[in-house]
Amino acid sequence: MSLPTQPRLDRGQSLLTKKFEENLRLSGVSSKTIRNYRADLAHFAGWAKLHLQKQGCSISSTDDVFSYFSGQLVALYKGHHLENRVPEATTNRRLSTLRNISKFLVAQGIIEANPMTVVSNLKQAISWKKNIETIVVKFEKYLENEGISKVSRKNYLSDIRQFLNWIPEAGTV
Repeated sequence: MSLPTQPRLDRGQSLLTKKFEENLRLSGVSSKTIRNYRADLAHFAGWAKLHLQKQGCSISSTDDVFSYFSGQLVALYKGHHLENRVPEATTNRRLSTLRNISKFLVAQGIIEANPMTVVSNLKQAISWKKNIETIVVKFEKYLENEGISKVSRKNYLSDIRQFLNWIPEAGTV
């Protein structure tokens, strides 16, 4: 009687991501998509490992990263993409990968709740930015109709722009 063998791991790959890939393969996902998922997960794990270690967390393997997997961590990762001007399509594909592994982690009982339910694609965040000026213009007309002085209007508009730009950064949109 032979002992069951562990799945063969590629260099730098974790047991968890290998199981995820096997699950995808059994679901009929194409090898190209699996390759993209592998690259996306490696990118996230590398970023998260560095970020978490800077926060004082003990991370010795890629699998350790997923014990800290949360909506807040993914929102920070998304913010990292924005700061580094990663193309929207790349960011959204990586978020999609994280949504899929999140469902897998819940199904496997590794995490209790799906943290990706609170993380939106980048396009939604960008469309919010486009709406800011519309909101500001309407607010400016309201202030003018209320008889607010030009200097006060300028200060109010500056404050409201700053606040509206802060909301997505705070992870609430």
